[in-house]
Amino acid sequence: VGGPRVLADPELLGELFQRPDVFQKRLFKHSAIRQGLGGQGLFTTDDDEPIHDQAARVLLPAFSMRGMQEYFEMIKETTAVLQQQFIEQGAAGAAVDLHPLLSRYTFDIIGKVGFGRDFSSLTGRPCSFLDRFQEFSESSLRLQQGIGGFSGAFKTSKAVAGLVTGELATSKRIVSQIEAEVKAVIADKKSLLAGEGGCPFKGAAPAPAPSEAEIDPAAAGGCPFAKKGIVKDMATRMFTDPDPETGELLPDGNILNQVATFLIAGHDSTSTAITMLLYHVALNPDVE
Repeated sequence: VGGPRVLADPELLGELFQRPDVFQKRLFKHSAIRQGLGGQGLFTTDDDEPIHDQAARVLLPAFSMRGMQEYFEMIKETTAVLQQQFIEQGAAGAAVDLHPLLSRYTFDIIGKVGFGRDFSSLTGRPCSFLDRFQEFSESSLRLQQGIGGFSGAFKTSKAVAGLVTGELATSKRIVSQIEAEVKAVIADKKSLLAGEGGCPFKGAAPAPAPSEAEIDPAAAGGCPFAKKGIVKDMATRMFTDPDPETGELLPDGNILNQVATFLIAGHDSTSTAITMLLYHVALNPDVE
C-alpha cells in the first residue's frame, strides 16, 4: 500500500530472507520491465513461474561458495588492474571520477565470469556496449525530464514529451543496438561451444590452484579438460548444464534474458553500490 518500501534494517532483511513463503516476487509478470531485454531473467521472473526455478537451479552452482572460489582469481586479477588505475590517476593530482571507472571494472569482471571474455575496458580498450549503455542512461534521464525539464507525473505525459523531443526514438534505437550486441555475445559463445564439440571445459579459463577436489573425470564423461581444474563461465553453464530436476536445458530466449540481466543490471548496480560504499567511507574518516 502506498508504493515500494526500502528496507535497511538488518533484522527486517533477515526476516525477509528467512520467510520466503511470505515474502515473494509475484508482480513482475505484470511489469513493463518484462517487455524489455530483461524479459524473463532471473531477477524479473516471479517466484511462482517455473522458468524462475529452472534458471535458479542451473545457475545456483555459479553463486555457491565453490563457484565464488573458482571466480576469485579472475576478480582479483581485475581488481589489480583497477588498483593500478587508481594509482596512475591519483598521481596526476586530479580528482578521480569513480563511477565510470567502477562501471568498467564490474563490466570486465562480468565479461570474464559470465562469458569467459576479457573486454579489457579498464585499460582503455574501446567498448561499444558501455558507450551504448551510457547513451541509454542519458537518454532515459532526458525522457524523465521531458520538455523544459518538466514532463508531468503520468506515463502518457512523458511519452508525449518523448515523441515531441525525439528522445523516445533515440531510446528505442539505443535499445536495439544493445540487444544486437548482447545477441552477438551469445552467438559467439554458442559458436565456440559448437566448435569444441559442446565440451564445456575446452578453451575455458584455468581455475586457480587445482586441488584433489576437482571435477571427477568420470562424471564429466571422461573429458580430459575436466582434470585440469577448469572454470565454467555462466554462459557455458546455461548452454550445457541441464536443469537437475527436469533434465532440460534453458531455452535460448531465456539465455538472452539472463545475459542481458547480467550485462546491464548486474554491472551497473554493482558499480553504483561500490561507488556509494567508497563515498560513505570517505565521509567517515574513522571508518576509513
